[in-house]
Amino acid sequence: MQSFIDKYFLDPIRYGTGYNIVNTAVYAVLLGVLVYLTIRLFKKIGLKLDARFYIFFVPFLYLGSSLRVLRDYDVITSNLFKTPGIYILIYVLLISTILLGLALERYGISRYHYIPLGTALIGDVYSTVKLIGLGVNILPLLQAILLALVIGMVVYLVVDKVGYDFLRDRLNQGILFAHLMDASATYMGISFYGLKAQHVLPRTVISATHPSVMFVLKLGVILPVLYYLKDIEDETTRGVLRAIILTLGLAPGLRDTLMIMVLSVV
Repeated sequence: MQSFIDKYFLDPIRYGTGYNIVNTAVYAVLLGVLVYLTIRLFKKIGLKLDARFYIFFVPFLYLGSSLRVLRDYDVITSNLFKTPGIYILIYVLLISTILLGLALERYGISRYHYIPLGTALIGDVYSTVKLIGLGVNILPLLQAILLALVIGMVVYLVVDKVGYDFLRDRLNQGILFAHLMDASATYMGISFYGLKAQHVLPRTVISATHPSVMFVLKLGVILPVLYYLKDIEDETTRGVLRAIILTLGLAPGLRDTLMIMVLSVV
């Protein structure tokens, strides 16, 4: 049993060999459970996933991604900052600061979102300073953003032209951009910087085709998902699912882009 755990779960973390079918399936199940519990928690505390939520949620995603890159370059040495540990760490920190903020707001001390926002920004400043200390090249970031924007605008125009309006929603636009930025970073990292895809399906498909297939894979999944999410009537359920989907695009997209920004210097 220990050898099974080592082979499929611990060794990929220790040695950075990426995902396999077993840990991917287990992590997917655990993510489903976490989503369910988060929906129940947010309903219980009456949290709305509105603009105030995303003001601090996005900085938390940057914090997780930047700390992960610092672990990649051994600025931080604990394996807790590798996947999936970094996701757990950021999730616990996010929920804890939300609950603390809501408690303070209930007593009239502070608006709830100030606490998670302040926490995320402090962490962001720390990680950004450390990244700058390694040396960063801003050009890959601009390239990834431009590529994602151009493809995103074309997709938006085509989808809107054929009569579907779900991409008119600003958050859906942000989610689409996040996943296209992830695809852009993957394409650039594999094509020009010698990086490898970590996830099982992209790694398999890319090895059989070309790194640019990531854009097809992303659009083939994210567009149908966003289309069907609009029909979910429960506001909290729809909100949590959209936040998770944003995370699955923006977190790895930021991580890969930041890695390239440092790699192109060192």
